[in-house]
Amino acid sequence: MNRKLIFSLAGLLIMIGAVVSICYDNDQEKLLKINIPLIVFGSYFMGTFLVSYIFDRIITGAREKGLHMVNPYQLLIRINPYINWFVFGFFGFICTLTILLLLFVA
Repeated sequence: MNRKLIFSLAGLLIMIGAVVSICYDNDQEKLLKINIPLIVFGSYFMGTFLVSYIFDRIITGAREKGLHMVNPYQLLIRINPYINWFVFGFFGFICTLTILLLLFVA
């Protein structure tokens, strides 16, 4: 679970590095071909791992408090793997399409 938080922070560092690079070098070609795709990838990386980490924290807290048999938490525990697959798959697909559009169309 802590790996998810570390990966999320790595995505944040990727985004910060890309934004600092934009402020440092004002080249429009480099902005469209490198920096914006890095910002999109970093936000995908940060967002998906952060969502997964938050759901894991909710489930761990419910288990520690003994609420894992209560209906909303029980449902969340059952569908958590599907939520993770959906978040990684759907937003990964959208991220890939966005990056490819920026690289080949822009």
